[in-house]
Amino acid sequence: MNNSYVLWVDDDRFFLERSSERLKWQGIKCRLVSSVDEAAEIMKNDYENIAGIIIDVMMDPGRLFAERENENGFRTGFLLYDYIRNKYGKGVSIIFLTNREIKDLKYKDAKIYSKFNYRSNKLVKLIEKEFFSAKQGA
Repeated sequence: MNNSYVLWVDDDRFFLERSSERLKWQGIKCRLVSSVDEAAEIMKNDYENIAGIIIDVMMDPGRLFAERENENGFRTGFLLYDYIRNKYGKGVSIIFLTNREIKDLKYKDAKIYSKFNYRSNKLVKLIEKEFFSAKQGA
């Protein structure tokens, strides 16, 4: 995994910190940010080292999306996804995690998972599968 890491964009600090500790224990580097503006800045400066991006669906729109219709933050994660794809293409895998109970949803080519279903070891396996297994086989 060298310099590559998972960029995790989520304003749920408790879930973020607890989950990222599990990832670190498993040897997965993770960079945590709580705003879309921070995420955009990191991508601008370090996109080539991002192995995958986890995005919370519902967040504050920040400066990046303040002028757009985001349904009071309910679409911010999707707006960030669109921003990433428009600016950088499909070079990095993206998944969503949300506080909602959901089953098998997608937004464009990104899968949406419920935080209630992906905790601890299950989350680690998901991230290894989505972000690292395809690249190792290439």
